[in-house]
Amino acid sequence: MREISVFADESGDKTEKTRYFLLTLVFHDQAASIAEQVAIYERSLATADLPNIPFHSEPLLNGHGD
Repeated sequence: MREISVFADESGDKTEKTRYFLLTLVFHDQAASIAEQVAIYERSLATADLPNIPFHSEPLLNGHGD
């Protein structure tokens, strides 16, 4: 049986002054491996000497601390 996963992410300010709001949807067939793409990403982080941790900029953009 095929299974599709969906990832949704939104970006934008929730005030009345905002003209744009971005919504991104990613659909992935779970039968298709993404292991090679993940490996490429992880190698690029290692090459740049960057940690492999999630980054969420929204708190920083809204004036919150770490």
